[in-house]
Amino acid sequence: MYLAALKCLNESAAIDKNSAELHPQIIHFNRIGKSPQFWHLLTSVSSAEIDQATRSAIEKAFTLIPEASSPSVYNTQFLTSNSTSAPHILSAASAALELESGEVEKILSTLLEASVPPTVDGLTSAIELLQRSGADSDRVAEFRKRCRERLPLAWVFASEQEKSERNLGEEGDRMAVNGEKSDV
Repeated sequence: MYLAALKCLNESAAIDKNSAELHPQIIHFNRIGKSPQFWHLLTSVSSAEIDQATRSAIEKAFTLIPEASSPSVYNTQFLTSNSTSAPHILSAASAALELESGEVEKILSTLLEASVPPTVDGLTSAIELLQRSGADSDRVAEFRKRCRERLPLAWVFASEQEKSERNLGEEGDRMAVNGEKSDV
């Protein structure tokens, strides 16, 4: 199973190694491949000889992260070379979360720079990722406020207070989705 996953990663990388969807998968596979629990699982499923053969095959075939580089350095290089692409920035933040590097918020903040074209989907995904990273509610609210400044017409980033002041709770969200106009 793990050899098949590695084969898929290698074939995907041959098509587009810079893919935003592939990057976190490479980081994840590298992390679990280095985990003692991963090798213990293989040992419990098969003999020690197969375990060693599998380990050797995976170590030899997994060259997507250069041997001289760590996953953190690889992630930083990926982010640097894709610093104006929202999907790639989100991918690097997701990989940072996987690596438990503590840099998720810093990476996500680059989405709010003027050089990165903002999208509602991208910034919404960023908020969700920030929440998954364990950021406290004040940090998430501040990030949401900055998203609102970046996309002032996107009500999804409005605070609850702002929505209630304009009487645009769930009804306003429904109206915005359906293209209806408010009487307010």
